Amino acid sequence: MTMAGDSPESRELASIQTAMRDDRAAYFRNPVMQARYSELITQQMPPEDRVDVGIGLLTTEESSAGMATMGDPGSELVEEWQKSGGYQVNLQSVQTAVLTMLSDFTSREQRAFMERFDRLPNKAIVEVYRALSLGKPNYLEDAPAAAVELFATTPEGSELVREWGFRAPQKVAVIKARFARATMAMGSTKGDFLAWFNGLESHEAKAVLRVVAG
Repeated sequence: MTMAGDSPESRELASIQTAMRDDRAAYFRNPVMQARYSELITQQMPPEDRVDVGIGLLTTEESSAGMATMGDPGSELVEEWQKSGGYQVNLQSVQTAVLTMLSDFTSREQRAFMERFDRLPNKAIVEVYRALSLGKPNYLEDAPAAAVELFATTPEGSELVREWGFRAPQKVAVIKARFARATMAMGSTKGDFLAWFNGLESHEAKAVLRVVAG
Protein backbone atom coordinates (compact mmCIF):
# COMPACT_ATOMS: atom_id res chain seq x y z
CA MET A 1 0.00 0.00 0.00
CA THR A 2 1.42 3.39 -0.94
CA MET A 3 1.49 6.13 1.66
CA ALA A 4 -1.26 8.71 1.63
CA GLY A 5 -0.08 12.21 0.91
CA ASP A 6 -1.02 13.50 4.42
CA SER A 7 -0.10 10.40 6.40
CA PRO A 8 2.53 10.47 9.19
CA GLU A 9 4.79 8.31 7.00
CA SER A 10 4.58 10.69 4.05
CA ARG A 11 5.36 13.65 6.31
CA GLU A 12 8.28 11.74 7.79
CA LEU A 13 9.58 10.93 4.30
CA ALA A 14 9.29 14.58 3.27
CA SER A 15 11.18 15.61 6.40
CA ILE A 16 14.03 13.21 5.66
CA GLN A 17 14.18 14.35 2.04
CA THR A 18 14.46 17.95 3.25
CA ALA A 19 17.32 16.94 5.55
CA MET A 20 19.02 15.15 2.64
CA ARG A 21 18.76 18.27 0.52
CA ASP A 22 19.80 20.79 3.18
CA ASP A 23 22.63 18.86 4.87
CA ARG A 24 23.49 15.72 2.94
CA ALA A 25 26.75 15.23 4.84
CA ALA A 26 24.83 15.00 8.12
CA TYR A 27 22.38 12.59 6.52
CA PHE A 28 25.20 10.27 5.47
CA ARG A 29 26.53 10.32 9.04
CA ASN A 30 23.15 9.12 10.33
CA PRO A 31 22.66 5.40 9.57
CA VAL A 32 19.34 5.33 11.46
CA MET A 33 17.88 8.04 9.23
CA GLN A 34 19.27 6.29 6.13
CA ALA A 35 17.71 2.98 7.12
CA ARG A 36 14.37 4.66 7.81
CA TYR A 37 14.49 6.43 4.44
CA SER A 38 15.08 3.11 2.67
CA GLU A 39 12.14 1.61 4.57
CA LEU A 40 9.81 4.48 3.70
CA ILE A 41 10.81 4.45 0.02
CA THR A 42 10.09 0.71 -0.13
CA GLN A 43 6.71 1.19 1.56
CA GLN A 44 5.71 3.64 -1.17
CA MET A 45 6.05 0.98 -3.83
CA PRO A 46 3.18 -1.39 -4.67
CA PRO A 47 3.73 -4.86 -3.11
CA GLU A 48 4.29 -6.46 -6.51
CA ASP A 49 7.11 -4.01 -7.22
CA ARG A 50 9.02 -4.53 -3.97
CA VAL A 51 11.99 -6.64 -5.02
CA ASP A 52 15.55 -7.04 -3.83
CA VAL A 53 17.79 -4.83 -5.90
CA GLY A 54 21.39 -5.99 -5.93
CA ILE A 55 23.69 -4.62 -3.25
CA GLY A 56 20.94 -2.29 -2.06
CA LEU A 57 19.23 -4.89 0.14
CA LEU A 58 22.11 -7.21 0.99
CA THR A 59 23.18 -7.59 4.60
CA THR A 60 26.56 -6.23 5.61
CA GLU A 61 28.03 -9.73 5.70
CA GLU A 62 26.59 -10.72 2.31
CA SER A 63 27.79 -7.51 0.71
CA SER A 64 31.29 -7.75 2.15
CA ALA A 65 31.58 -11.36 0.98
CA GLY A 66 30.35 -10.38 -2.46
CA MET A 67 32.90 -7.58 -2.69
CA ALA A 68 35.66 -10.02 -1.83
CA THR A 69 34.80 -12.07 -4.93
CA MET A 70 35.43 -9.03 -7.14
CA GLY A 71 39.20 -9.25 -6.86
CA ASP A 72 41.51 -6.44 -5.81
CA PRO A 73 39.06 -3.58 -6.59
CA GLY A 74 36.42 -5.09 -4.30
CA SER A 75 38.84 -5.95 -1.51
CA GLU A 76 40.31 -2.44 -1.64
CA LEU A 77 36.87 -0.87 -1.34
CA VAL A 78 35.98 -3.08 1.64
CA GLU A 79 39.15 -1.93 3.41
CA GLU A 80 38.51 1.70 2.46
CA TRP A 81 34.96 1.63 3.78
CA GLN A 82 36.04 -0.03 7.01
CA LYS A 83 38.56 2.75 7.63
CA SER A 84 36.21 5.55 6.56
CA GLY A 85 33.20 5.56 8.83
CA GLY A 86 32.71 1.80 8.86
CA TYR A 87 31.61 -0.65 6.21
CA GLN A 88 27.94 -0.65 7.22
CA VAL A 89 27.64 3.16 7.10
CA ASN A 90 29.11 3.30 3.61
CA LEU A 91 26.98 0.40 2.43
CA GLN A 92 23.88 2.19 3.71
CA SER A 93 24.78 5.24 1.63
CA VAL A 94 24.86 3.04 -1.45
CA GLN A 95 21.62 1.34 -0.40
CA THR A 96 19.85 4.66 -0.13
CA ALA A 97 21.08 5.85 -3.51
CA VAL A 98 20.09 2.61 -5.27
CA LEU A 99 16.65 2.42 -3.68
CA THR A 100 15.99 6.07 -4.51
CA MET A 101 17.15 5.52 -8.09
CA LEU A 102 14.85 2.54 -8.59
CA SER A 103 11.88 3.72 -6.54
CA ASP A 104 9.76 4.64 -9.56
CA PHE A 105 10.64 1.52 -11.58
CA THR A 106 8.41 -1.51 -11.92
CA SER A 107 9.80 -4.80 -10.60
CA ARG A 108 10.65 -5.91 -14.12
CA GLU A 109 12.46 -2.63 -14.82
CA GLN A 110 14.37 -2.97 -11.54
CA ARG A 111 15.54 -6.47 -12.38
CA ALA A 112 16.53 -5.57 -15.94
CA PHE A 113 18.41 -2.48 -14.78
CA MET A 114 20.39 -4.35 -12.12
CA GLU A 115 21.10 -7.32 -14.38
CA ARG A 116 22.61 -5.04 -17.02
CA PHE A 117 24.62 -3.18 -14.39
CA ASP A 118 25.94 -6.42 -12.88
CA ARG A 119 27.40 -7.40 -16.27
CA LEU A 120 29.84 -4.47 -16.12
CA PRO A 121 33.50 -5.23 -15.31
CA ASN A 122 34.21 -5.45 -11.60
CA LYS A 123 36.37 -2.33 -11.61
CA ALA A 124 33.55 -0.22 -13.08
CA ILE A 125 31.02 -1.58 -10.57
CA VAL A 126 33.32 -0.90 -7.63
CA GLU A 127 33.95 2.68 -8.75
CA VAL A 128 30.20 3.30 -9.02
CA TYR A 129 29.77 2.01 -5.47
CA ARG A 130 32.65 4.19 -4.29
CA ALA A 131 31.18 7.26 -5.97
CA LEU A 132 27.76 6.67 -4.43
CA SER A 133 29.25 6.25 -0.96
CA LEU A 134 31.30 9.45 -1.23
CA GLY A 135 28.35 11.66 -2.04
CA LYS A 136 28.56 14.86 -4.01
CA PRO A 137 31.59 17.20 -3.86
CA ASN A 138 31.31 20.54 -2.09
CA TYR A 139 32.12 24.06 -3.20
CA LEU A 140 31.81 23.57 -6.94
CA GLU A 141 31.41 26.48 -9.31
CA ASP A 142 28.16 26.40 -11.25
CA ALA A 143 28.34 24.91 -14.72
CA PRO A 144 28.47 27.56 -17.47
CA ALA A 145 25.38 28.17 -19.57
CA ALA A 146 26.88 26.30 -22.52
CA ALA A 147 27.34 23.16 -20.39
CA VAL A 148 23.75 23.35 -19.17
CA GLU A 149 22.51 23.77 -22.72
CA LEU A 150 24.55 20.75 -23.84
CA PHE A 151 23.19 18.70 -20.93
CA ALA A 152 19.66 19.64 -22.00
CA THR A 153 20.10 18.27 -25.54
CA THR A 154 19.04 14.78 -24.37
CA PRO A 155 15.39 14.10 -23.45
CA GLU A 156 16.27 13.27 -19.85
CA GLY A 157 18.58 16.26 -19.58
CA SER A 158 15.93 18.60 -20.92
CA GLU A 159 13.37 17.33 -18.41
CA LEU A 160 15.80 17.63 -15.50
CA VAL A 161 16.86 21.17 -16.41
CA ARG A 162 13.20 22.21 -16.39
CA GLU A 163 12.66 20.38 -13.11
CA TRP A 164 15.68 21.98 -11.43
CA GLY A 165 15.06 25.52 -12.66
CA PHE A 166 17.57 28.02 -11.27
CA ARG A 167 19.47 25.14 -9.58
CA ALA A 168 20.30 23.52 -12.92
CA PRO A 169 23.84 25.02 -13.23
CA GLN A 170 24.72 23.70 -9.77
CA LYS A 171 23.22 20.26 -10.45
CA VAL A 172 24.97 19.92 -13.81
CA ALA A 173 28.29 20.89 -12.23
CA VAL A 174 27.86 18.15 -9.61
CA ILE A 175 27.02 15.55 -12.26
CA LYS A 176 30.03 16.48 -14.38
CA ALA A 177 32.39 16.36 -11.39
CA ARG A 178 31.11 13.02 -10.07
CA PHE A 179 31.12 11.38 -13.50
CA ALA A 180 34.64 12.65 -14.20
CA ARG A 181 35.95 11.40 -10.85
CA ALA A 182 34.37 7.97 -11.19
CA THR A 183 35.19 7.34 -14.84
CA MET A 184 38.80 8.46 -14.41
CA ALA A 185 39.19 5.86 -11.66
CA MET A 186 37.68 3.14 -13.87
CA GLY A 187 40.72 3.05 -16.15
CA SER A 188 40.27 0.69 -19.07
CA THR A 189 36.70 -0.17 -17.99
CA LYS A 190 35.51 3.41 -18.56
CA GLY A 191 34.29 2.55 -22.07
CA ASP A 192 32.18 -0.31 -20.75
CA PHE A 193 30.53 1.96 -18.20
CA LEU A 194 29.81 4.71 -20.71
CA ALA A 195 28.34 2.18 -23.14
CA TRP A 196 26.09 0.94 -20.34
CA PHE A 197 24.97 4.45 -19.40
CA ASN A 198 24.42 5.55 -22.99
CA GLY A 199 22.29 2.45 -23.54
CA LEU A 200 19.84 3.29 -20.76
CA GLU A 201 16.26 4.20 -21.52
CA SER A 202 15.53 7.90 -21.06
CA HIS A 203 13.61 7.40 -17.79
CA GLU A 204 16.43 5.19 -16.45
CA ALA A 205 19.09 7.77 -17.30
CA LYS A 206 16.94 10.47 -15.70
CA ALA A 207 16.71 8.45 -12.47
CA VAL A 208 20.49 7.93 -12.41
CA LEU A 209 21.26 11.58 -13.10
CA ARG A 210 18.83 12.81 -10.47
CA VAL A 211 20.56 10.72 -7.80
CA VAL A 212 24.05 11.68 -8.99
CA ALA A 213 23.07 15.37 -8.84
CA GLY A 214 22.08 14.94 -5.17
